[in-house]
Amino acid sequence: MVGLLGNKVNLSPSEAIISGALSGVTTRAVISPFDVVKIRLQLHVGKKQGGRNTGLVNAVSTIFREEGVRAFWKGHTASQLLSVVYGAVQFGMFTKVSHVIEELYPGRSPDTQPLVSFVSGGVAGTAGSFFSQPLDLVRTRMVMQRHQLTYTSTGEAFLSILQKEGFRGFYRGLIPNLLQVVPSASLQFGAYSSCILLYTKVQAIEKERLSNKESFLFGAVSGVFAKCAVLPFDVTKKRLQVQGFRKVIQEGGLESVPVYKGLVHCVTTVYKHEGILGFYKGALPSLLKAFVSTGTTFMTFNFFSGLVTASRTYRNGLS
Repeated sequence: MVGLLGNKVNLSPSEAIISGALSGVTTRAVISPFDVVKIRLQLHVGKKQGGRNTGLVNAVSTIFREEGVRAFWKGHTASQLLSVVYGAVQFGMFTKVSHVIEELYPGRSPDTQPLVSFVSGGVAGTAGSFFSQPLDLVRTRMVMQRHQLTYTSTGEAFLSILQKEGFRGFYRGLIPNLLQVVPSASLQFGAYSSCILLYTKVQAIEKERLSNKESFLFGAVSGVFAKCAVLPFDVTKKRLQVQGFRKVIQEGGLESVPVYKGLVHCVTTVYKHEGILGFYKGALPSLLKAFVSTGTTFMTFNFFSGLVTASRTYRNGLS
């Protein structure tokens, strides 16, 4: 039966890091427009906001009309760095934790694979999120810029935040980010492994690895499932990340975004003024992004890990 990530040949942590980094680069280039639209929608508080970004179609047309097609890749350098770091750390840590569990429980049943993936995914998500948080914050702020640019480059953004807000400024929204990422990563990997387990049982065929099409489908399903569960944390995280960025908030037509004193104040304020639906702003582009991004992530990881293992086999054959 295929393993935890659909590959019968076990990857080493270093091979998983390489495959994860390459997967992150590829996925980010594809899903950047979804991310830009999602962030813009999540940061709107009022129902009208001057006609800007009040719905998916309106947001896309407004961004295209006022800022051009390149706006859908705003903050792309920071986003690519974020994806490389997160992808490498996440898949590397997932593989390492999975190997440790395998060593501790060598005779475990194949039916426990989803549980192992759930636990390993949570640890991997925590590590990936912590190391990539500064890049996530810079990416969010650069996406919010419209015509009046506070940051002209990723490097300038890092220096400015460090000088004006200190090192702690990079970790604004870390708690809601972890509250979002940990269950999301656990559910993604657990659901992905469940799909593999169910599929192999139904097919009753021994496969060396999943096809790229199968990886995309299982990844897309697991991504949507996980996103539905954690979207409120994503909205809260984005609201906290743009605090201290009031000039760009106002220039972007988001004058009514409150000043939040912290996580609890943010949650209670959103609920009081926007209701429960306020935590699901940007739901449609978020779910579309989850479908495309998670499917692409697992598909490209499956592809690159296949190249890595093939390279390893070739090198071993020469030695």
